[in-house]
Parts: sequence; structure tokens; C-alpha cells
Amino acid sequence: MEMIETKALKKKLYETYIIDVRENDEYEQGHIKNALNIPLGRLIRDNGSGIPHDKDVVVYCRSGHRSGIAAQFLENIGFRNVKNLYGGYKMWQSAEKGD
Repeated sequence: MEMIETKALKKKLYETYIIDVRENDEYEQGHIKNALNIPLGRLIRDNGSGIPHDKDVVVYCRSGHRSGIAAQFLENIGFRNVKNLYGGYKMWQSAEKGD
């Protein structure tokens, strides 16, 4: 599974399909701009339905564990353009504070 760092994602923020696989309440507490909230369980249950195959896809969660599962799942069902955000939302928040 391929990883992407926050700095690289920031450069591609508006051309990337970003999926937050955390639960709804976690998403509501804060998320990456333009990220779509699809909790991991729903992503798997819906078999990746609605996610474009022709765009770069980045998945993230709080720390990278759930998004790692999501990225692997998406790759297993045929997505070839999926990356997991290194360090998850925690790392993203740290980078935002450092800007």
C-alpha cells in the first residue's frame, strides 16, 4: 500500500478524492477540507460504491490504522490509485499548526 505525506497531499488537495474513514462523530470534530466521510464499516459494506476509479484517492483516519485497512480493501477490489495518509488526521493537524 502506498502512503502519502501531508505536504504532498496539500499540493494535490483539490484534485484528489479524499475519504475520511473515521466515524461520523470524529469527522464532525474536524476533518480535512473537501474530505468525504465514509466510515470504514460502511465503505466495506458498500464495496467502495461511488468512489471514482479514475481519480487519485487518499484515505485517512485518526492515526493511519483504519485507513490502512480501507486502502488495502480498495486495492483488493480493483482500485489502483489509492494512498493512505501517513500519520492520519493527527499528523495533518500537527502540520496545520506548523504552517
